Amino acid sequence: MSFNEKFFKSYSSKLFNARFSRQLVGSIEKTSGIDWDNLDIFESEDAAYKIQEYVAARNLQHGLKIVGRKIGLTSKVIQKKFNFSSPISGFIFDNHVFGTNNTFDLRKWENPLIEGEIAVVLKRDLNKERITIVDIINAIDYVLPAIEIVDSRYEGGVQGVYDIITDNSSNAGVILGAIPVRLFDADLENCKMNMMCDGDIVSSGYGRDCLGHPLNALIWLANFMVSRENPLQSGEFIITGALGPAVKVEAGKKFTVSIDGIGGVSANFE
Repeated sequence: MSFNEKFFKSYSSKLFNARFSRQLVGSIEKTSGIDWDNLDIFESEDAAYKIQEYVAARNLQHGLKIVGRKIGLTSKVIQKKFNFSSPISGFIFDNHVFGTNNTFDLRKWENPLIEGEIAVVLKRDLNKERITIVDIINAIDYVLPAIEIVDSRYEGGVQGVYDIITDNSSNAGVILGAIPVRLFDADLENCKMNMMCDGDIVSSGYGRDCLGHPLNALIWLANFMVSRENPLQSGEFIITGALGPAVKVEAGKKFTVSIDGIGGVSANFE
């Protein structure tokens, strides 16, 4: 099989149907008949994002709205694990965004993990070529603490980075804090994140653990989205990447993420 319209439609339909039916599908890297490891990296990356975009288009056709974006693989350790030298991205749809302190039924997901992150809300479009740090700063309205829920629709879990990208970079939900913080009132580079469960710290890290600074990740995303003709829009929010290790979710537990200078956000699972 080769990369063509039929291929993209076939695998995007499988993933779209798996999401809505809460079923699992076989790894695209193992079942597609394509030797992803021996492809030119630009060809394989482009193909993976095209499948993601086809699935996103199906979501839009079914009435969902894109309200944000996610950045993943912002840790050099995780990039090395997947033998991939850049971050990855995904779309966030309105049906996957929740307020703090909600209660979630774990049966919605297959094997969910959660991560503590910083969310950045935009007040300007970022749609020009060669977006700089100045453009990023001028476009930011405010920041929020966030919890990302990550999950996969692949049977047996992801087998490689292209499984992750095609499955919307594993985004399954975002929980946002309630109190906006101005950009210059927070130290995004040095802020500490703690995730607590039942009084214990289960994950921790710093803003600099996200590509050295969360805005580095945002610069990458803004330019990457322009290159894919899906530029970041005013009013959207971006979760900029995990500040600490992902944590497996358990029923009957409450998780709270606190980020210095930015605030807290929590979620209950049953």
